[in-house]
Amino acid sequence: MLRKLDIKKYIKRRRRTLITLGLVLLAYIFIFGSHGFIRILILRKKIRDTERQTTTSLAIREALTADKNSLESDRVRLEKVIRETYGMIKEGERCTLKLK
Repeated sequence: MLRKLDIKKYIKRRRRTLITLGLVLLAYIFIFGSHGFIRILILRKKIRDTERQTTTSLAIREALTADKNSLESDRVRLEKVIRETYGMIKEGERCTLKLK
């Protein structure tokens, strides 16, 4: 059984090793831990990507809302879009679509 004196001698002899191990452990925790530096960088990138995606989505939403409003108010434009999209024609008109 180790006595108190033996433990103190062991600690004195291994002081540098213990300090180095402690510093390595702290570095590991602060760099790779759940709240570490790398995790913070990853989360910042995710936040940036999400903000960019939100901005893009808002711009698309505004464009679609403006397009919807213009289609509701302009009957000629609505008719043109319907004809182009669905290939519809009025009674008495001829189809002028060219097939490839």
